[in-house]
Amino acid sequence: MSSSALLDPGVLNAASNEDFEALTALLFEHSPVLAEALRFKRPFTSAEHVIDEAEKILCEESEEETQITILSSHPLIGASATNMSAASQAEQQASSNGEEDAETRAVLARLNILNKAYSDKFGFPFIVFVNGRSKAEIVPVFEQRLQGTRADELRTACTDYIAIARSRLAKVVAAASSL
Repeated sequence: MSSSALLDPGVLNAASNEDFEALTALLFEHSPVLAEALRFKRPFTSAEHVIDEAEKILCEESEEETQITILSSHPLIGASATNMSAASQAEQQASSNGEEDAETRAVLARLNILNKAYSDKFGFPFIVFVNGRSKAEIVPVFEQRLQGTRADELRTACTDYIAIARSRLAKVVAAASSL
């Protein structure tokens, strides 16, 4: 299914479980747990409504274990593109200059260390709404957030997860209006 199907509430509401999961993955990565919870919230009036319900599920209604399962669907920042959605690949490429020089390799190595430290400390992946920042600009954010508490980080990760979905939807809307 094309990303423009997200903009049609009729398609969202009539989609099979498999198609609905594929559509929600365009916004939230591949998270079967979130897709299943969202299926029970149908009917939707819009893709924004889907995100609003996802925010309620993730940030308000879910137990911590479910939150972590959902958040763990998100790829690590600076990770190999092999296991990333096209949206994550685009977001992470947009935050780099596309060249693999010594400085870029050093930043990626630092991100790898930070990803492990964060996961070890908090038990879930570091999630940040990149919003056009380079990987090098993310490093100090990452280092600062490593000083936080688990409760604060879980709250921030949930908030940023939803902000990423809203940004992805805005790109789908922009692409559809340019047709």
